[in-house]
Amino acid sequence: MNREHVVPMTAQTLAILEVIKPIIGHRAFIFPSSRNPKVPTNTKTANKALSRMGFKDRAIAHGVGALASTTFNEQGFKPDVIEPALAHTNK
Repeated sequence: MNREHVVPMTAQTLAILEVIKPIIGHRAFIFPSSRNPKVPTNTKTANKALSRMGFKDRAIAHGVGALASTTFNEQGFKPDVIEPALAHTNK
């Protein structure tokens, strides 16, 4: 992905980021790549984490995002807020 991904954050999210600031420091990404901290982690890393949590062959990162989108839409959240937060764009 070579485009900027900006997500508006709630006051609660910003408060959490303040709490973890001593841990993440001034890094560009909250979840950087373990091999190169100047780039974000990738889908393979998320899929490996899901596998380690016991979801091997039952869940993938993209599926979790799809589940989030469906759930938020069913709960009445605005699609124009949900989809950009998940890095989905209109084509």
